[in-house]
Amino acid sequence: MTFKKTFKQHDLNAVIKKVEQMEKDIAPAENAIDSKNNSIKKNAITVKQQILILDYLGAFDKINSVDNATKKAAFLELLLNKNEQNIRTELGKIYELKNSVLPIKKTKIKENLIKVSQIFSDLGLKSIVKKIQNDIDKLGQ
Repeated sequence: MTFKKTFKQHDLNAVIKKVEQMEKDIAPAENAIDSKNNSIKKNAITVKQQILILDYLGAFDKINSVDNATKKAAFLELLLNKNEQNIRTELGKIYELKNSVLPIKKTKIKENLIKVSQIFSDLGLKSIVKKIQNDIDKLGQ
């Protein structure tokens, strides 16, 4: 023997109302989560900014002693938990900046340098901030 349960229209309407009420109750929590995620994203730093920070801290003085670019990128991939190809690209752009080869996207590099400068400024590392400002000045207007 099978048991078949049917819903009447007023039962379905009651369920719909309950679901709608639950959606209204959940909405503020969803908005709070979205807001928190957005603020985390705003405070997050990019791969380029992470690499710039390591560079200005002098980490590349040691890392550059490794001749193999693939090994360098693989190491940074482990350290930064970022894609190796993106790291290689950003390393190339930083090389361009450091060697006065004008990069294609000067504005974006300036924005990254300003963000990194602010991070070091917040730490009170004035000598690094000065180095960054010199690099910004190299880019010109």
